[in-house]
Amino acid sequence: MGEQLAKETSDFKESFVNIIEDENNSRVSGVLANMRKSLWVAKIQWKILLNYKLSFILQIIDIVFNVLIYFFVGFLVSPSKLNDLGYGTDYAAFAITGIALSRYIWISLTRITRRMQYEIDAGTLESIVVSGATMKIWIIGQSIFGFLWSSVWFIGTILSAILIGINFYLSLFNLLEVLLIIILTVLAHVSIGIIFAALAIFHKQIDSVVLVVSFIMEFLGGVTYPLQLLSKIPGLYFLSQFVPFTHGIELLRKVMLVNTSMFDSTLIYHTLVLIAYIPLIFLAFKVLGYYFEKARRLGELGSY
Repeated sequence: MGEQLAKETSDFKESFVNIIEDENNSRVSGVLANMRKSLWVAKIQWKILLNYKLSFILQIIDIVFNVLIYFFVGFLVSPSKLNDLGYGTDYAAFAITGIALSRYIWISLTRITRRMQYEIDAGTLESIVVSGATMKIWIIGQSIFGFLWSSVWFIGTILSAILIGINFYLSLFNLLEVLLIIILTVLAHVSIGIIFAALAIFHKQIDSVVLVVSFIMEFLGGVTYPLQLLSKIPGLYFLSQFVPFTHGIELLRKVMLVNTSMFDSTLIYHTLVLIAYIPLIFLAFKVLGYYFEKARRLGELGSY
């Protein structure tokens, strides 16, 4: 299987180079050309994922077990107290929405950093650079793949929950709002993933930094407990308002658990905060360019 995967990956990379040459010789707009290259990067990674069938199946099984854990934990939580806080009466649904969105965001973002570290350790980052795929194109392609795989995890989690009897509000309008919330939440966090990748280029091993940041953001975001509990510690509650995940999960829970529109006057604040974080993507690409040029100038694109 390894030889077949290597051959298929080699074929994809050869096709990718051909795409670059075709685009360089064509009059297709730069935006469309770059998007085509980014999608091809994502396609290569998706092909690699599906070739490791056992790993893929085990990750799907992991989705089901995560749902079951919080389903049984839900029996220990008072439905009335949860309802008083405005999240309905089903703790399992409350926790699963938090875990699903948390995994969605962090699988997507850490994917960029881990892939960057892999390319550095394998000594193939230089090959990517000289192939004609700019670092920005490569990052976007990896992000697209990360979001596709995260979508599988998110949808699988929600479907598993529904199959064991957990109820969500999922009308057509609600589904459209859920999709919009996920897109806004992802875009609000993309800059963090790009900055992690930039740091990995120059500082190499930053797994511990990523782990600490993800823990802090999930803690302040209230993944498994109502955010209102943090109000008993004003300093932490104040900090939580600067974490984009906090606002994304509040929107998702209100839409899926109590059928409140994200455009309701009580929730529009969270929507606006997510939108305010999106422009940081441009700053993140500046940071990426700075660290990439610094590492290239010092000859440190490889591992040590």
